[in-house]
Amino acid sequence: CCISLSPSNDTLAVAKNDKAVFLASRWNKPSDSQPSTKYEIVWSGSLATEEGECITDILCIPLASQHKSSQGSPDWTCIVAGFTSGYMRIYLQNGSLLLSQFLHDNPVLRLKCRTWQSYKNHGTAEQVEELAILYPTAMVIIDGFSLYQSLRACRNQLARAQASGLSELIGPPPLAYKKWRFDGQGHITDIASCGVVPPNMFDQLQTASFIGGFHASIRGTMPAMSHYISTGKEPFVAVYTSLEGSSPPLISDVALAVASKLTTAVLSKLSAASGWLGWGTNPARQSTETTKPAKPKVEKGTSLPARFGLPDTHRHGTSITLAPNGRLAVTTDDFGRVMLLDVKKAIVIRIWKGYRDAECGWVMVSEEDHQEEEPPKSSLRTALFLVIYATKRGILEIWRTEQGPRVAAFNVGKDCRLLYAGHGIMGLGHVIKQGQALPQHTLNCTLIQGDGTLKTFTVPFHCALSDKHSKRVRDLHLLKKLSALLDSIKSGQESKAENINKLEKDLLNILSEIQTPQLHQQGLQCVLSTVGIPSSVLLKAVTAVKDTVQKQKTHDSIQKLDKEEESGSEEKPWKGKSKELNCLLGDCSSSRLAIPFESSGIKPHHLMNLLVSGWLLDPDQRYDKEESMFHLHSLVSTMSSLSGGLPSEMSSSQLRDNDISPWWDNVRQTLAQSTSTSRALFLAAVCRSVALEISTASKKVEDEGDAADREELAAGDWISVSVEMERWNLLICQLTDLQALAGFIKRLTVNSQKSKQAVDNSGSSNLSVVEFLSSGPDAASKMISKYIVQCDIPANHLGTPHVPRKTETENLSETGDDDLPDVDPETVIQVELEGLSELRLRFPHGLEQDVLWAHCVMECVTYWHSNKEETNKLLLALEHLKCIHVPALQHGLAVTTWKRFFKDKISATVILMQKVGKAPKDRLCRKTVDLSFGALVQFLKATVLLLDVIAEVDWMESQLITLETEDFWHTGETGTESLIEEAQEKPKSEGPLVQLHAKLVTVLWIVMGLDMKSVKPLTLFDTKVSKDSFMRDLSSNRPLSSNDVDKAIVETREKFFTRALSFTVSAMLAQSPNPVLRRENSDTDNKGTVPETATCDWPAVIYKLVEQFGMDSDPFKRHYVRELYSAGFDEIAKQTMFSVHDQRALACHLLRVVGQRLAYMILDASESAERANRLSRLPTQISSWIRSQDPSRLSRRMVPLSHTVDLLRVVLSLTPEDSPDYSLTS
Repeated sequence: CCISLSPSNDTLAVAKNDKAVFLASRWNKPSDSQPSTKYEIVWSGSLATEEGECITDILCIPLASQHKSSQGSPDWTCIVAGFTSGYMRIYLQNGSLLLSQFLHDNPVLRLKCRTWQSYKNHGTAEQVEELAILYPTAMVIIDGFSLYQSLRACRNQLARAQASGLSELIGPPPLAYKKWRFDGQGHITDIASCGVVPPNMFDQLQTASFIGGFHASIRGTMPAMSHYISTGKEPFVAVYTSLEGSSPPLISDVALAVASKLTTAVLSKLSAASGWLGWGTNPARQSTETTKPAKPKVEKGTSLPARFGLPDTHRHGTSITLAPNGRLAVTTDDFGRVMLLDVKKAIVIRIWKGYRDAECGWVMVSEEDHQEEEPPKSSLRTALFLVIYATKRGILEIWRTEQGPRVAAFNVGKDCRLLYAGHGIMGLGHVIKQGQALPQHTLNCTLIQGDGTLKTFTVPFHCALSDKHSKRVRDLHLLKKLSALLDSIKSGQESKAENINKLEKDLLNILSEIQTPQLHQQGLQCVLSTVGIPSSVLLKAVTAVKDTVQKQKTHDSIQKLDKEEESGSEEKPWKGKSKELNCLLGDCSSSRLAIPFESSGIKPHHLMNLLVSGWLLDPDQRYDKEESMFHLHSLVSTMSSLSGGLPSEMSSSQLRDNDISPWWDNVRQTLAQSTSTSRALFLAAVCRSVALEISTASKKVEDEGDAADREELAAGDWISVSVEMERWNLLICQLTDLQALAGFIKRLTVNSQKSKQAVDNSGSSNLSVVEFLSSGPDAASKMISKYIVQCDIPANHLGTPHVPRKTETENLSETGDDDLPDVDPETVIQVELEGLSELRLRFPHGLEQDVLWAHCVMECVTYWHSNKEETNKLLLALEHLKCIHVPALQHGLAVTTWKRFFKDKISATVILMQKVGKAPKDRLCRKTVDLSFGALVQFLKATVLLLDVIAEVDWMESQLITLETEDFWHTGETGTESLIEEAQEKPKSEGPLVQLHAKLVTVLWIVMGLDMKSVKPLTLFDTKVSKDSFMRDLSSNRPLSSNDVDKAIVETREKFFTRALSFTVSAMLAQSPNPVLRRENSDTDNKGTVPETATCDWPAVIYKLVEQFGMDSDPFKRHYVRELYSAGFDEIAKQTMFSVHDQRALACHLLRVVGQRLAYMILDASESAERANRLSRLPTQISSWIRSQDPSRLSRRMVPLSHTVDLLRVVLSLTPEDSPDYSLTS
């Protein structure tokens, strides 16, 4: 919708489609919850007078009053609306139509207004008032003075007609306007009329020299030009200039229509612009008139070419907003950029990024005049601020122009609109010149929120002052403000009680904000020397200054201590350390510190906290020596014996065994949160020793009754246990376990650094008891798996891997040797990671081998997700996954990994490959799947192996892992669900659905690995049901395709497998060092790189996929052997041909290869005489057969004759005697 707020803050107009609502401001008595100004609806309805027209923009313009008593203030406000029909209509607040003009036959895009403003600095150029109407290809500029006179006359005639009925009317003055047709920009969305730019002699000399050279003639007088800057597309920003006087203004006579309650008459006369005017009637009634005159003709306008611009073919500008000073403008575009432009030079001064769909406005702040009664000796300064509202983020920011910092930022929500009126009161320049009255303050920039609240911006002028003495400049500004406040007291203006309270509040605020000491003192002296201030206010002022100075001194002292400690840390490590820490080094005795501790007035628990923090955080390695332990024990004992240290009941003989000391409990909490486990362990042992000594000393038995009870307990094998001691023992055991865990991680990182592997060991430094307890029962595996993965530790080094059970058919050998003893796979020697077995004694449940493997799996895929080119982590994850013994855990981890990391990328790969119909190039792979070509091949391979793991899970073993917690690490709280529990709860996957996905991914892997062309993966699958099953949940029970496959799909599959085997041989041929002769115009002419060919057994992958599709693999094996011989790989072909069952059909294929080789040797590779001589020696049947062979079908033609002879022997051995080819072969 379109929203416009009048700069005089009295009218708000809202329009959408053909409906509009006009609201007027009403003042209410202010309260705590309600604003003082509210907007009430004055008129609402439809503004459309033609069928289908809608409102495109709306603008509220206040008109200046000519009354002497209210000069400089607005008299009334008109609402200007632009329509899709091309009309521009002006209304009163009550909805009455004043003026309707048809100036162009295109929809109105924007309405902009410029008015006279006292603080503008346009040099010597005169400020012009105007109303600009932007169309898609043209702009109409109506003279402001002409519009002002016409609107006043129309309103007067309307009031007269409504008061006395129809009468003789005098027409208002005609409208003067200019019309420009823009040429040179493809699409225009917004424009800024910059007015007449003052001429510059240097710019004229520079332009003339560029065009005419050294001898260019220069005009004596420089012409004045008007600047227009538009934003849109092609170019992004265009600058148009027009010489003043180059286009004569057009005159549009205004036609009048007068209506009363009794009669209705229309008086109209067509003007040179054929404009017309309706007023005094309701728009809703006008739209019902049956007589609709045709649209008047419009002038073509003067062509105005673009002088220059900012070409950016991809950038589309959305708006441009001119600054109040006329020197700057800000643009927004569809790339989320906000650009600050120099209007005169049309260059970009500054760019802000990340502001998509931004709305911009300007706030101009004038320097405060503290001597309002006297005229200022010099002109007051002004500061300009840019307001940016980022609608996508709901943030409003205020920046100081041109290169200033951000002044403020507010979270206002995403349902707001920034309203900026780049104009003031129309006609004010004429009134000011006549009466010399100061103009009223106008409200140019406001924010309307979703709840209807309007908020304004108040920016202090000192925010624009920035230099190396910015604090002093700010304080000087506050001091001037204080002086103005004190002057008002001297003049007797602040005499009432309510004014005294306001004075006290303002005075204390200013004094508390001043930071410079000299100005602080000067301001306080001014307050104390001012007559008329109550003594209570003076006392509060002195107290406020005293508190501010004290805070500043404390802050400066702390900074000074920090600087001294930083500067002296290298040369004198002891400097800046407290006496407590120096005591730990043996510099002084702890007993000597008892008296200073007592007399310092510091509470003992604060001293203890200081000691614990210094011990844990100080990096000085001298504290790690054995001597420091004795000094630490003495110091802790001294602090614990201070008065107020340990509670009195803990030192008495009535101490109970189940009591817990708050003193020691606070120390334990600090140690449990510390990440320095070694220092925490040392301090915990010392504190336990001190606590035990104090407890023993306080429990000395004084009477025989207690001694008798103790002897009775000892005789019954009872031991007195203290809860306090058990807390210390538990903490020490926990810290000991963490120290062992940290040592294991350190050994891993040291070994990896020796092997030149980069390992991030930042996680081990954040290890604390509290953090470990919050990580769950598998925290140890979670911590260690990170470093195991980074160090590339093999999975079999973490335990005994799981060996899948062989099926009955696999156990039976093909030779029938069933009596041979089975080889026990557990007898294989396992290499366990050094130190892991000792660590498992401390964490038997958290480091159980399946738990550790599970976390290694997730850590591998998580590491790959952040470093997608390191696909070796995926294969390492599968290695860990296959070692897991528990089927439910193995299956759940595989399914979780598939859903979280693999599924979306496989879906994107299928869509991409189905779209391009081949293996996509590296650029497309990176753009769509975020993987390079080679990484995508490895990813598909890992996906195939992952789906094989899911399909091959042995559900016969149904045991589950129950996570238990070690004895020292029980928390008694139920935390979030762990990875192990989440994985074991996954439902069982449907085998056929998993196999379907495995077949699809295998096809993708073959296409990518062999870089095949003209392949769409989904065409290999039969029915729509199976295609709809892709990327569904693996546990869903969906109907799949039947065994009856369409013949066309079978042929497509056969063609795919045949071409895949041919691509395999072609790839082998490309990697062969021997020279090759390629087949011309063949689909196996592969020019791409095949990174997987050398390391992957593609024929085995293809044969397995053939069997998964339920097809016979023997024809494809024969084709592969034939392709190998065709490419000259005779040795590989001999080893492969034994897997072919139909030897007779294979012999026929190989016989053709023999004929093609002989044809090349006899027919192509010899001269005509030699060729005839060789053919004459052969029988007629053989020579005719050789001529019929096509040697171009061979992939490699230069093959030794001995290889062909060996191939012929192989063919003869494979051909049966009853075969028609036997005689030819023999």
